[in-house]
Amino acid sequence: MKKKITPLEVLKEAELILSQRGEELGDYEELYKNLAVRINLMLGDQLKEPIKAWQAAKIIGEMKYARMDVGGYKRDHVIDGGNYGFITGALYENDS
Repeated sequence: MKKKITPLEVLKEAELILSQRGEELGDYEELYKNLAVRINLMLGDQLKEPIKAWQAAKIIGEMKYARMDVGGYKRDHVIDGGNYGFITGALYENDS
């Protein structure tokens, strides 16, 4: 019989990955502020208002869930989607 996984076990794995990515990729606020600038440069004349850093992070999270819609369930998609949600929340609450 396969052992059931709990949400807390998935969360612990997500926390580890989030920590590792932070060490590898640097400051998340700087990254998503930069991404927001790039999105605004690309779509500027088509937007009613400029994209903020938290919205850029949310877009990346939506991409992970879209991958699941197209390619099926992969644990990586769920963990990364959750982590992008955490990043989105931190950026939003820090007014980024």
